[in-house]
Amino acid sequence: MDDAVEPYRDVIGRSMYPLLDEIMKTLGFPPGLCTPEATGWLARLMAWNTVARYWSERPLRGKYLPRIATRGLPWDLLPDEIHVLDLPPEQSRRALRESRFLQDLSQLTSHPPEDRDGTPTLSISDELVSAAIHEIRFGRAEAFFNPLVVVVTYELLKTAHYSPRLEERRQAVGRLVTVFGAFAPDLSQHISRREDQLVPRLEAYETLSAALDPLLRDLRAQGPTTALVDQFRACVDPRVTPSQLKRWSKTSASTLAMAVVAGRCRLSPKTLADQLTLARTARRIQNAWGNYQVTIPPTAASAYDPSSPPSPPGGPV
Repeated sequence: MDDAVEPYRDVIGRSMYPLLDEIMKTLGFPPGLCTPEATGWLARLMAWNTVARYWSERPLRGKYLPRIATRGLPWDLLPDEIHVLDLPPEQSRRALRESRFLQDLSQLTSHPPEDRDGTPTLSISDELVSAAIHEIRFGRAEAFFNPLVVVVTYELLKTAHYSPRLEERRQAVGRLVTVFGAFAPDLSQHISRREDQLVPRLEAYETLSAALDPLLRDLRAQGPTTALVDQFRACVDPRVTPSQLKRWSKTSASTLAMAVVAGRCRLSPKTLADQLTLARTARRIQNAWGNYQVTIPPTAASAYDPSSPPSPPGGPV
């Protein structure tokens, strides 16, 4: 990878650092540190991210690879990640050869086009915009300070504000919307699919299903009596009517409990059913972890640490 980005080190130093220095000066900060070591690190990071982005969008032997990390060390990763240095050299070489990111960077910085007035302008290609979006999705909030994201955003803003061509300004605005939209977090995965959200829903469903089973048996045998209406109102909803009980007489306890809990959680029954499957898995993991803590004897090191073993992380299931 170092050999692949070697021809672009001077390009990066001539173009990106002046842009970053201009941005820092505009914000009232001193210029950044432009050393050969920093340039080499930036070029190497661009090569790593190019390889990671390439294989995140293409299957390898019919299957997509796990998330490819470009930070840290190959043995310091999350459970669902692999490191870019774990890829075979031929796969990294193919990604750098077939990706146009480095070529676009070279053309972008070495031969800037000129507008009708002869003023040099900097054109941001779709490949560079895609690279910036990849950096945002990978780095999330930290990508706000990513040099590539800063340069791409700054150039798009300049084009959107000052280009003499209306079509270029419209195109830059569209790309800006896409870049800024990539910063928006996906709240659904962080709120509705965490262990502390899923397991209580499973417990609510199981409790309600167990309570509804004898009530539905009595409903089929006696019909919607006043006593049963009161019991259903206390168990399900205070607004339950006798006509609803007539419709529920042919419904199973599990189906009715699923519909009631889904309504309380503002989910569709199908979505809740999928989440309950994950919740059962999460609960099995909790039980297995508890059994492990009980059955496995403490190690010698634990004699010096009276605290109990840490709980497993409560991340997305």
